[in-house]
Parts: sequence; structure tokens; C-alpha cells
Amino acid sequence: MTVEKQTYHQGPVPGAVLNPAGVDVTNVVATIHGSLTPERIYPYQTQGYPAARFTEPNETFAHEHQDVRVENGVQFGDLVEFVDFNYVARVAKVNAATLWSLSQAPGTPNNVQIHAPVLTNDTLTWDANTDPDLDQYEVVWRQTSEEDWTNAIPVGNVTSTSLPAAPKDNFQFGVRAVHREGHRSPVGFPVTNFTN
Repeated sequence: MTVEKQTYHQGPVPGAVLNPAGVDVTNVVATIHGSLTPERIYPYQTQGYPAARFTEPNETFAHEHQDVRVENGVQFGDLVEFVDFNYVARVAKVNAATLWSLSQAPGTPNNVQIHAPVLTNDTLTWDANTDPDLDQYEVVWRQTSEEDWTNAIPVGNVTSTSLPAAPKDNFQFGVRAVHREGHRSPVGFPVTNFTN
């Protein structure tokens, strides 16, 4: 199961698209959802909707999903004294910046496929985006060990292209739509089409 999550940088990254709050929102990363509570996003994913879970990176499990109690001198439960309101305000700003960025970008390309009737599997196709402000598409890729897209090639306003010469088993590929003002959609991941 994968989930799209947003990653942020303290300062501008060369080529970054910054929102009005000055937050870099260009890096959308696919990650394995490791939570023990997948029911938060699973219903959305099974219906074909992208889903994300926003949380702090250093969770204190004694203070979430617990009945309020004291056990062996340790306070459990979701209590107001454990809330860092400055952190909550920062998270709210990042969430608002992410939503702003997504609202400015074209939709994620649909029906993305790598055509592999033979072992060369070098053709990537997708359905045309109907966004009136669409400028072009980009093919992106990264090694499977990378968490950020390391390569992007503008391919124009087309719905198919040949993949770059690279060992396909070592890379993840995708397609994203680019707005005429440079806002980029989340990446559409391909499925493999073995028939044509």
C-alpha cells in the first residue's frame, strides 16, 4: 500500500515551486504506510482516491489512542497538557500550503501505463488531462532506493513517450502534469500493460 506524502525543506531548493507562505511543495514522495492504523487512509485508497496521513514524526503512543489513566506513574491519554500548540499551528500552515499548491496544479495523470509486450518496456502512455491551463507533462524517475524524484524530462503536451535508457528494474517511473505557471501535479504511477 502506498500513500502520497509531502516533504518540506527549510529553505528554497533550486527550481522549487514556493507557495505564498514560502514553503517548498514540489516534492511528493510515495512511501509505504507503516502505521498500525491503516483504516485512516485505506478506505480512500480502495476507492481510487489518493490519501495522506499528516502526523508528527516523533509520536508518543502513550498520548494517543489511549484511555485516560495513570499506569505505573505514567499518564496515558489524549490530554490538552500534551499538545504543543505552536507545533499544531505550524502543521496547519503546512497543510494549508499543501492544499494551496495542489489546488494550483493540474490533476494527476490517469491511466498511466508502461507497455511491455516485449522485454524492452520502453513506452509510457497516459490519458490526456482536460485542465485548460495544462502546459505539458514531465516523465520523472528515481532509483528505487531514492525517496525524491531525481530526474525529470519535459515531454510536451503529449500522451505517450519513450522511457529513457535505464535499467527498468532499478528505477521507478511516473508522469506529472505541469500548469502553465509551473505548478506540478502529484505523480501518476504506471501499471504494466503486457498485452500491447
